[in-house]
Amino acid sequence: MNNSDLATILLFTVGIPIIMSISAWAAVQISNNRSKARTEADKQLAEALHQSSEVNVRLLERLTEIDGRLKSVETTLTDIPS
Repeated sequence: MNNSDLATILLFTVGIPIIMSISAWAAVQISNNRSKARTEADKQLAEALHQSSEVNVRLLERLTEIDGRLKSVETTLTDIPS
C-alpha cells in the first residue's frame, strides 16, 4: 500500500465524515437562527396587533359614546314643537 492509497483511505474514512458533520452543524445553526428571527418577528407582530386591538377598542368606545350623544340630540330636536 503506497502513500496515495493511505491518503485516499483517510480521506474517505475520516475527512469526508468530518466535512459532512461540519456542514450538518452549519445547516442546523442557520435553521435555528432563522427560527429565532421568525420567532422575534412573530412576537413583534403579536405586540403590534395587540396594540392595534387596544386602539380599536378605545375608538369603538368613543364612537359609541358619540353615537349616544347624537341620538340624544336627535331626540331633543324631534321633541321641539314646530
